[in-house]
Amino acid sequence: MVVPYGPGSTQGQAITAYGSSGIKGESGATALGGKPTDPGAPVTHEDIVNGRIPARNGCMAPAVRIR
Repeated sequence: MVVPYGPGSTQGQAITAYGSSGIKGESGATALGGKPTDPGAPVTHEDIVNGRIPARNGCMAPAVRIR
């Protein structure tokens, strides 16, 4: 699965580390607090399709499901 960013300054970029198997990194620590080396928070299918992935200014927009 790939979670890309939409229009804006981050358009074309993708979230590559999310959930407890990835580290927050600099951007995750800036958006969510903690250290860049901390594990990310779990992300569920419902979080993705309902727009509940935390971001710097609230939450990311709901994903468009393609299947």
